[in-house]
Amino acid sequence: MARTASEPSESRLAFAFYRHFSGRDVYASTRFLTNGKNDPAAGLVVRFRSPDDHYAVRADAIENSVTLYRIAAGRREVLGSMDIGVSGEARHTLGIAASEDRFTVFFDGKELFVATDRRFPGPPGKVGLWTQADSTTLFESLQVSSLH
Repeated sequence: MARTASEPSESRLAFAFYRHFSGRDVYASTRFLTNGKNDPAAGLVVRFRSPDDHYAVRADAIENSVTLYRIAAGRREVLGSMDIGVSGEARHTLGIAASEDRFTVFFDGKELFVATDRRFPGPPGKVGLWTQADSTTLFESLQVSSLH
């Protein structure tokens, strides 16, 4: 699957969901290639209930970082982040394991960091892919499984 539109808009988000699955404690991973002038990024969402309530992990080729966000009531909060080489010219894998209040983030097959969020464990939600702004992103795979 690919998002090929490249309109420059920092607020533009695009989601695609794995429709046969909804869960709270999940593992999701994707292989991707991203490009863009302003914000070449690719990501995953878990426990998605709406664009204003979900968790998202983003690999950003400009910032060279992978960041985990909690989006609640439309406000985005960083739960964890790590600087790492995210090339817009190479394929990468990005993964997240969400189990109760614990989130483990993976990049290119390696565990990057673990974050917890005791304030907002949340009910089950959708799992999917996301990208933003002017990113043109090719997602080559999406793997989703329940952790329990």
